[in-house]
Amino acid sequence: MFHVHDARERFPFDDATFDAIISIDSINHVFSRGPMFAEWRRMLRPGGRVLYTDAVVVTGPLRREDMLARSGSMGEFVFTPYGADEPLLRAAGFVDIHVDDVTDNIAAVAGRWHAARGRLARELDASEGPDANSAFQDFLATVHRLATDRRLSRFAYTARRPV
Repeated sequence: MFHVHDARERFPFDDATFDAIISIDSINHVFSRGPMFAEWRRMLRPGGRVLYTDAVVVTGPLRREDMLARSGSMGEFVFTPYGADEPLLRAAGFVDIHVDDVTDNIAAVAGRWHAARGRLARELDASEGPDANSAFQDFLATVHRLATDRRLSRFAYTARRPV
């Protein structure tokens, strides 16, 4: 089942409905995470788990142009400093909080994607338009560079609602 919902609002699900909540690379669009984490805990059954990834955790100095190239026109975009989410998860009542650095993955994927699109530049210019293709290539190059330099990292977070 898929349900489209604004994560900043109360979710339309009963308490203790789910065994797990998964959010892949979308939390970076939520500024006020504490209330959302509390909602996640509310919706999880006792012992339920949450897994989410954040691909824009600030782990080094960033230039304004890097941040603009990385966020593009994707609506609200939140760059979060490393270590900001763990206290919010604890405050929401989660335990067994674990954070894994998965930056190498995003660096590799962005690099391979950029190279593949480069090989198809003529076709992509024709189908997307040269400006759109160039902008997306700049985006991928920025993701690769910032991740490789460990200035903008991707982390996977897991936590559990106590039994």
